[in-house]
Amino acid sequence: LIELLADTTEKLCGYKPDIETVEQFLIKIAPSVPTQTTKEKYIPSKPRSYSRKSHPSSESYTGKSIVAFTFNGVRYPVRSWKDMLMKITELMLSAHRKQFDKVLTLVGRKRPYFSRNPNELRVPERVDNTDIYAETNLSANAIVGISKRIISLFGYKDDDLIIEVK
Repeated sequence: LIELLADTTEKLCGYKPDIETVEQFLIKIAPSVPTQTTKEKYIPSKPRSYSRKSHPSSESYTGKSIVAFTFNGVRYPVRSWKDMLMKITELMLSAHRKQFDKVLTLVGRKRPYFSRNPNELRVPERVDNTDIYAETNLSANAIVGISKRIISLFGYKDDDLIIEVK
């Protein structure tokens, strides 16, 4: 495993770390997993908590086309991932108009996902009947994650959103 990680790191960034560096990395990310130099018994760790407010999902939507999504039992056909994001945004606006500006708290690593200033976004799209813009230059996986973050802001659960792909 250590050699595999070192080789993969070299392929990705052109630098092959030494075995001790890889072992320290493994200890840091999974302290209860034994390495070559440690002989302790493997004890599974508790699931990691996520510091970001995203909702991790094992499903990848990369390369998939969305057909529709179902939210709170109602099916909404859409043509694109962007359409899904904007429709979820509109649904939250219509159901939670007074608290809708909560979406302005959703930020990525480099820029916000929603803003009143369209110049802060790469590809802004105005949310109907508001002065708020949504970032639409996002991957399918990012849109699913942000959509889940949006609905959770207003008290819904991840499984209130079901996505149909082809």
